[in-house]
Amino acid sequence: MSSSQHRRRASRKTIALVSAATVALGAGTLVALGTGANAADTNLTANGGFETGDLSHWSCSAGTGAVVTSPAHAGSYALEATPTASDTAQCSQTVNVQPGTAYTLSGWVQGQNAYLGASGTGSNDPSTWNSSSGWSQLTTSFTTGANTNSITLYTHGWYGTGAYHADDITLSGPAGNGTPTPTPTSASPTPTPTPTPTPTGSPSSGFKFAPYLDASFGKDLSQIAGASGQKYFTLAFLNSNGGCQATMAGGDASSNITGLRNAGGDALVSTGGWNANDLARQCGTADSLAAAYQSVIDAYGLTAIDFDIEKGDQQDNLTDHSMADRRSQAIKILQQNAANAGKTLTVSLTLGVLPESGLNADNLYIVKSAINAGVRVDLVNIMTMDYYENNGGAMGDRAAQAAQKLHDQLAQLLPGKSDAELWSLIGITPMIGQNDDPNEVFTVADARTVLAFARQHHVGRLAFWSVGRDQQGCTGGGASASCSGIDSQPYEFTKVFEQYTG
Repeated sequence: MSSSQHRRRASRKTIALVSAATVALGAGTLVALGTGANAADTNLTANGGFETGDLSHWSCSAGTGAVVTSPAHAGSYALEATPTASDTAQCSQTVNVQPGTAYTLSGWVQGQNAYLGASGTGSNDPSTWNSSSGWSQLTTSFTTGANTNSITLYTHGWYGTGAYHADDITLSGPAGNGTPTPTPTSASPTPTPTPTPTPTGSPSSGFKFAPYLDASFGKDLSQIAGASGQKYFTLAFLNSNGGCQATMAGGDASSNITGLRNAGGDALVSTGGWNANDLARQCGTADSLAAAYQSVIDAYGLTAIDFDIEKGDQQDNLTDHSMADRRSQAIKILQQNAANAGKTLTVSLTLGVLPESGLNADNLYIVKSAINAGVRVDLVNIMTMDYYENNGGAMGDRAAQAAQKLHDQLAQLLPGKSDAELWSLIGITPMIGQNDDPNEVFTVADARTVLAFARQHHVGRLAFWSVGRDQQGCTGGGASASCSGIDSQPYEFTKVFEQYTG
């Protein structure tokens, strides 16, 4: 979504195809890149090929790992680890490194959602993954922080997806000083990234319907609440001011949010959006990114925050997986900060979708990255808009279709969840009236269709883009930031959706 939503956006189908092509190209070039090691570099991994025939130097969580003779990528042995419904079967070891130094991590994996990564690097902790029935090589690199003397390298699978295999894991770079503390082969690994159980939260009851409001227009929330009857909103957008410092569109929103609360309502804040100068791009570490978010959470007394992650035509905040992982690690810090203060921070991920296929690979990675970092994801909110598929109409039905596709995808990711729990993790956000795609119009009748679907399945949240557009007066034109572009009454969409209570 965008604070200038009347501008045309790229087709989500085109983006999905480009992303798929990029993934295919990346897979094709991954092996050719190799490790990039030079003559001074050393393989620092101990027993990376598991040729001792046991888990020497490795620790696997909860007894999930074992050394097997088949399949092996090379040599006689390989690692086999089997995730459970609540454990990703992470195997890890600690390696001494030098501060401020470049390293390359590489390994061979096979199986569903097999990951390879490193934590405690003091910079951007790398992570990469693949799903393959045969052996495929994963390679990633990082530079250690100025005070980093050891890191933890790891491999893991995904909750309840069956066994994965790993072999010939190497960390190439200059050796660190001393001998690393041996990693025990007990059932207690170094828990980074911490694979917590699947998300169990649900949005605050007040935010069951929380339409977006473009804060750059300076609208008075309490006045809108009085005119529309709606008292809960998603205030958009919070982003970078050019560095690692958070800035709210339209300036400081403290008095606006306070006025709304005095009127009996509340607001959550959304960060990101279409072509956003995303803080996750500007802040180089998870700690600094978390601090930027935390400054706004504290200033506004927020209990909920939304992350609208999109691939714009000028700013791509979606496909950079290191950026996604940094954001996920920062969100985990935010939730831990809240827990330490005896509070709960509700987190939603707002992502693009297609009715026929659901989330594409990059959008799915955002969800996986968050869960892998230990984030309690309370909501996966899909933008049911701007599909650019040349078959407009029935936008309410297509929103329902997209939500069903997301439900099916979450069922694969979270096999331990009940059907009701899965629906409670889903949010639906259409763009009311005329979409940026001239063939797509979301009508009041479509709103009623979505309301009925939400009531049937008890979804986690309804929203729409945007409250400022829920006005009449610009029929027959393109998408506008200040009216719906169709024949509707002021706040007519709001009055339909505000009937939703979960």
